[in-house]
Amino acid sequence: MSEDELIDWLLAEGVASELALLSRVNALQELENVEPAEAVGKSIASVDWHRLLLAGSIMARSERRPPREAALLIATSAMTLAERGPTRDAAALLFEQLSNKLAVELAEQRDEVGVGLDGRLGVGARLELTRNRLKNSVVREVDGALMQVNTFQRSFWTGAEDASSWLSASAPTACGKTYLVLQWLLDQVRAKRVRMVVYLAPTRALVAETETNLRNMLATADISPDQIKVSSLPLTDEYLKMRDGGPPLVVVFTQERLHLFANALSDEMDIDLLVVDEAHKIGDTKRGVILQDAIERVMRASPNVRAVFISPATKNPQTLLDDAPAFATRRVVESDAPTVLQNVLFARQVKRKTTKYELSLRRDDEPEQIGVVSLASRPDGLRKRIAFVAEALTGGRSGTLIYANGADEAEKIAFLLNQGSPREAVDPELAALADLSRKGVHPDYLLAPLVERKRRPTTRQCQVDCALGANSKAAIRRCASSDGHRPYGR
Repeated sequence: MSEDELIDWLLAEGVASELALLSRVNALQELENVEPAEAVGKSIASVDWHRLLLAGSIMARSERRPPREAALLIATSAMTLAERGPTRDAAALLFEQLSNKLAVELAEQRDEVGVGLDGRLGVGARLELTRNRLKNSVVREVDGALMQVNTFQRSFWTGAEDASSWLSASAPTACGKTYLVLQWLLDQVRAKRVRMVVYLAPTRALVAETETNLRNMLATADISPDQIKVSSLPLTDEYLKMRDGGPPLVVVFTQERLHLFANALSDEMDIDLLVVDEAHKIGDTKRGVILQDAIERVMRASPNVRAVFISPATKNPQTLLDDAPAFATRRVVESDAPTVLQNVLFARQVKRKTTKYELSLRRDDEPEQIGVVSLASRPDGLRKRIAFVAEALTGGRSGTLIYANGADEAEKIAFLLNQGSPREAVDPELAALADLSRKGVHPDYLLAPLVERKRRPTTRQCQVDCALGANSKAAIRRCASSDGHRPYGR
């Protein structure tokens, strides 16, 4: 039996029943007010963790998504459900094998596993841990330091080594695309490979977030603003200083700001590196045209520019390289490796019980019942069902991001959630935001009463972000990390 055949057998028969049980338990851990469909506690008590962790270590050797996802499920479940001690240490080793060191650090911070894992391991396990860490590391060019990365990040870093390459990187959300690109970008600047960098982001919120992240990274590396300049304003002063021998410059623009910047310089700009975040938006009907024109404008002004395109799990990332010049090496970095566990749940009303909804978990296209959630009142219509079920499942403990068909629908759902929100002391910053929205937008602007009802970003604040179109990565992470929810990866 080959390794692939063994892995397929493990998924289909060997540990299939245990994986189904762990999927249900994992989903239930994230939900509130759910009555489990079976005695899950007794089932978990009978799990053979040693056998499961051995199976997980075998499946983690695969490059395919299903076995790696199963290994991640085993590691996560063992870390949170198994007894403390060697079993959780083995789960930490499995996380390391999956290039997910951040999960181990988070487990240590939450006291799920003891610190000092290396010291508790035997010689063989310690050698395996060291091998995995070296395998899942990249070397910074500027100082030769090692940086821990995951599988996708390592592929990107090595693929971007060619100084003449145009690169298109595509991977799922939460795998650390933007974080690594910023680290690589700064490494290129510090190693004096590039001096002028343009980072394009689709929204002003993402521009502000990226600029802040760059400044924080520079501060962490003890690099003063006089050594590397970071700006998000389409002004030419810093560029002219850079061109005349001043410090390198990294500008973070929307496509519109780039056009303003180019107009101010009469297209006489020499750009070494162009990074396009959320590059799939080039297909948008209106702003996609502006983005395409901005990229072409950079190419005309700077024929030798390098380009990096970042997109979330697109099917054809290679098409973004169609305009690459003849001298450029075209590279595509794709990954569908899972970094977080995701569950797809179905909610269906129990017959003749209007306030009870049966929850089913989708696995292998077949829904499996996991429990029943009770609502505070009967929901009339789809909109209320969405709002009431989301409210009941989170219980005010964790964040929920609701997708709706348009801004109007999102606002109505947010208002429904806000109706049941308890009145609390308003945070001064939220009060100031409410006052600004009433004065600057409209006295009846929906944002004002919504933000005044909560003082921390729990479920209702997430609905405010959604209703008002707050699509920045910071807003999504804020929703995901509030009040005990497992935060997204970098």
